[in-house]
Amino acid sequence: MPMILVTQRLRVGLLAPLLALSLAACQPTIHLMRPPVSVNAEYDPYQSTPQEFRNGSIRIAYATNRLSGEPGSSDYYVRKFDKDLRFGLAFVQIATGEENWDQILEWSTNPDRQEKIPLSLTGVERRGLLSHTSSIDELTPDLQRTFNAINNYIKQNPIKDITVYVHGANANFYRAAAQAAQYRHFSGRTDLMMFYAWPTGENFFRYSRDLHNAQATVPVFARFIRLLSKYTDAERINILAYSAGTQLVTDALAFLGSNAEELDREAYSDKLRLGSIYLVGGDVELNGFTRSLRQFVDLTENVTITINEEDFVLKLSKLFSRKSRAGSPDIEELDDEMIDWSVALSRTDNYDVIYIDPGVIPDVGVRSHDYWYTSSWVSSDALLLLNFRGSPLERGLEPVESSCGYELWTFPSDYHKKIATSLEQLSSPKQD
Repeated sequence: MPMILVTQRLRVGLLAPLLALSLAACQPTIHLMRPPVSVNAEYDPYQSTPQEFRNGSIRIAYATNRLSGEPGSSDYYVRKFDKDLRFGLAFVQIATGEENWDQILEWSTNPDRQEKIPLSLTGVERRGLLSHTSSIDELTPDLQRTFNAINNYIKQNPIKDITVYVHGANANFYRAAAQAAQYRHFSGRTDLMMFYAWPTGENFFRYSRDLHNAQATVPVFARFIRLLSKYTDAERINILAYSAGTQLVTDALAFLGSNAEELDREAYSDKLRLGSIYLVGGDVELNGFTRSLRQFVDLTENVTITINEEDFVLKLSKLFSRKSRAGSPDIEELDDEMIDWSVALSRTDNYDVIYIDPGVIPDVGVRSHDYWYTSSWVSSDALLLLNFRGSPLERGLEPVESSCGYELWTFPSDYHKKIATSLEQLSSPKQD
């Protein structure tokens, strides 16, 4: 039984060498992640991949409030903040672009693959801009065509949802595109995955500036969600947020949730159509997260958060802010009323807490922060939630109770064996 959500002493001496490495790090090449364990012989997501997408180029939609780069530059969007919303398509290339579809499938389905397959951003196609001074009730012709294309895609594909990926701090446009493209690829390229690129300093030294930009982006991102709700035919709008991106997302959803003009919460929820909000490695202050959660959780179908008590990046964040993060929480920072409320919420279908146990889950180091794409188990669980709307039990997880009374969900040691049964049940037509 994990002893979770307890005060832990930060070993600054142990973290110092790793901090030095982080400070020196630059934007690394993103490589094709290991296939999620949900991609197996019993369930082949590529059976339904449209012929036009059976190649090494992953096409993925995006929105951003970064300023555009100089014409002809490989920096399609720079790190400067803007209030305007820009839309388009990004093209992420697997390997060299010379490989055929059979080779792509071999890399994408082989759990024992040792090769590192690089991902590169080969171009963007800009699809329109919404000025911050313009009303969302009037779209430019370019944006109207963009939303028409989104709706045509939804109509033609089995997955009727939109999933938005929101990156963390210290990430450039390429990194955001490559990480989001992986989830689209391992869904068989039949889902409508978008990524939202908010402006970051792209350097660890600018972490405080990143947090400032995240806060400044809150109303812009909330506006983006309103646009998706108003102009797309998506059944649900899901969000996968990582690290500091969870702060942007939860504050923006709280911003939407505090709309005093929407007095009928059920009708407002139906209008927004928020589905699964999946928060991984949550770099957001615990108290602030809990307050925000109270303002928006009833507007969603489900909020899921993962926690790793020894998450190295979140330990650093706590070192700087002196407050624990939602992805590595110290429950003693909450008052009794907040604890009682969040414990009760964890026992509902509306809120799930997934405990990341490095001793059980393969490819998860003790201090791992990026486990959502380095672990084939965790990436599989995210796909089953976002694409199949599966509950934790249906996805093969097991419930445990924390020492503080929270209901937690864990990966059993035989998760990789149970996944075939989960897939069979979740992919079968639902009976009314």
